[in-house]
Parts: sequence; structure tokens; C-alpha cells
Amino acid sequence: MSAGMKISAFNDIPIREAIKPFLAQSVTTEDNQMKLYALRVLLAGNHVQERKISVKINGKNLDYFPDQSHLSS
Repeated sequence: MSAGMKISAFNDIPIREAIKPFLAQSVTTEDNQMKLYALRVLLAGNHVQERKISVKINGKNLDYFPDQSHLSS
């Protein structure tokens, strides 16, 4: 992955939905710092399931498999 890529999904789940389990349950509104933290935790993975990160760059959709170290279109 590189600068300029927009993350759109994680393991085929839209990114806004995928980060929800990592957001605090005790607050009424989330700020950007909370969302960025949740995203970093999500992208780190769980060391059991292989990761598929879907990104968009220059109008093209790509899937990145960090556990396999390659991009596919």
C-alpha cells in the first residue's frame, strides 16, 4: 500500500462497518482520532485470518493481500 490509496473495504466488509467493533462503546460520538485508532487495529489483523484490503487509487479498484505481499486487480 502507498500514499494516495483510499481504503474502501476490509475482507469484503465496507470500512465504516468493519471498524465498528473497535470503537468505544461508552461514548456518544466518535471523533477522527477514535476512528483512526480503530482502523489501525483493524488493519493489524488478528493473526488467525488472512487479510484482504480493498483500495481505490487513480480511479482503479485493487485488492491488497498483505499476508501474501501482492496486489491484484
